[in-house]
Amino acid sequence: MLCSTLVFVAAGGCSTTTIVKKDGTSGGAPAGQERRESVPCKGGDTTYPIEAFDISSDEASGSACNVGNVLDEDGSFAALDWPGSGTHKLAGRDVTGCLAAEFGDDITLSSLSMRMRPVGTGCGHACTPGDDGCGSGWKVSIFAGPSIEELDFLQQLSLTTADFFEYRIAVYDRFKAKFIAICREPTPAEGDDIAIDSVYGFCR
Repeated sequence: MLCSTLVFVAAGGCSTTTIVKKDGTSGGAPAGQERRESVPCKGGDTTYPIEAFDISSDEASGSACNVGNVLDEDGSFAALDWPGSGTHKLAGRDVTGCLAAEFGDDITLSSLSMRMRPVGTGCGHACTPGDDGCGSGWKVSIFAGPSIEELDFLQQLSLTTADFFEYRIAVYDRFKAKFIAICREPTPAEGDDIAIDSVYGFCR
């Protein structure tokens, strides 16, 4: 589903993946959520992910919850959280809570859209009032690649509003993007976390 309000941001990229954890299915998804069937996609068509994963290293360095909620735009959101105890690396970058989404067989993305907003409590850890607390942060790192193990840094993105908003970024051909990941930046743990309602892409 396309929304009327979009932010389009050009993409950059560098480095390679150092660690990921590929042990989840859509564990936080609504009851009965299963891997979805791939749907063929022509260039320029909209495509939706078929499964979502928590690829956070451990709870101390961040977490993702209700990750299956990114498969549909329905107001139920996944969240990226960080208690501030440490970070982990993805494609050479320090990150905290991360989720990944897989798109269908033989699909690569030319652009990616994410409906997101900041949230005071992501997965149980609440923000703290103050200058670097609630109302601050609002940054994510975006990754893309042909597999979870080959995710590469695409770009950093700053959220621009406290409301749900759809952010669209270009995905260059060199990423061969069948998988994407969204991670909370290690902005102060006392600040806001990230809520993600939905993710979709456009086929190359």
